[in-house]
Amino acid sequence: MALYLGWIHVLILLTVASLLSRTALIVLIGIWATVLLPAEPLMWGRFLSNPVWKAWRRYFRFSIVFDANFPLAHKKYVIAEYPHGVFPLSQLIAVSLTDTVWPGHHTYSLGADSLFHVPMWRHVMSWIGARPATATNFKQLLKKGSVGLVPGGIAEMFMVEKDREVIKLLDRKGFVRIAIEEGADLLPCYHFGNSQLFQWKPKSWEKLARRHRVALGFMFGRWGLPFALPWR
Repeated sequence: MALYLGWIHVLILLTVASLLSRTALIVLIGIWATVLLPAEPLMWGRFLSNPVWKAWRRYFRFSIVFDANFPLAHKKYVIAEYPHGVFPLSQLIAVSLTDTVWPGHHTYSLGADSLFHVPMWRHVMSWIGARPATATNFKQLLKKGSVGLVPGGIAEMFMVEKDREVIKLLDRKGFVRIAIEEGADLLPCYHFGNSQLFQWKPKSWEKLARRHRVALGFMFGRWGLPFALPWR
């Protein structure tokens, strides 16, 4: 888990080490070369059934609760998930239970475009059924099934507070328009505890991050490392 969440930190360390070590340089080049490989398959069942996901769910005591029954036959949903938090880890774990909760009903995802330019993350996102968050991809995925997305995005990363839940909603309406155009029902979903897993600093980089649509800053969890504390 720490390796996945701290992957950017690993790449930064390898970049620094490559200035001093040929071995580190070769490893770094090999890692970045993987971005040239196709990000396929889209939603890899064997990957989603990996025991690592079960270990994550056990560690966080993860569970899903519905307050109503949702018909699946001939239906598709746009699942608006909140909050993004510093890292949408709860949303990531939830994907591993999609086939269990909604057997036979495919649920895809949308993620920040920048994620698909990072080695390893690029392929993991594809394997869980995600594509870059563009209107075209959104509509194409809705033709295949339901789509989950986190409207708060990068802006919500900088809104995380320890003592209260904060989400960004009022100016995030594009997904609603596409849902109406494609005849999909809206399904709100709240991930309790996700915003308590990490802290994000420095907050002063928010404007720059939003301008370039990329997360700029550092994620802190247990012991100041990118390792999440389970929420109780």
